[in-house]
Amino acid sequence: ELEAVGHEVADIETKRGDSDPSYRVRPEIFLLEARALLAEQENDSAGAERLLRQAVGLEEKLPIAFGPPMIDKPTHELLGEFLLRHGRKDEAHAEFEKALARTPGRRPAERGFEATSAGATSRGSR
Repeated sequence: ELEAVGHEVADIETKRGDSDPSYRVRPEIFLLEARALLAEQENDSAGAERLLRQAVGLEEKLPIAFGPPMIDKPTHELLGEFLLRHGRKDEAHAEFEKALARTPGRRPAERGFEATSAGATSRGSR
């Protein structure tokens, strides 16, 4: 059902002809995130990571007109949480850092950044 609704929203937004692709792409990002979380629950970590990285790629292509694109769960943040759950602290730290660059002050990203700061090899300034 989620996939069907996502396609419907994308079709409606395409017909509107808005030059901002955010509302056309947003359902696809949401669907990729949902599929990634399901894949992780099914112990398919590689598949989950692949889907999350696809979502990150789509979000990064969206324009930033008046702040970051409106994504329900920012993709760098979700990928960071995934990597942290799988013991990849340094990689997670980098994703939380990217998330905070796009969505400064977002509490889940800040908590993830703090959780990965101790011992992270790539410390950056925010």
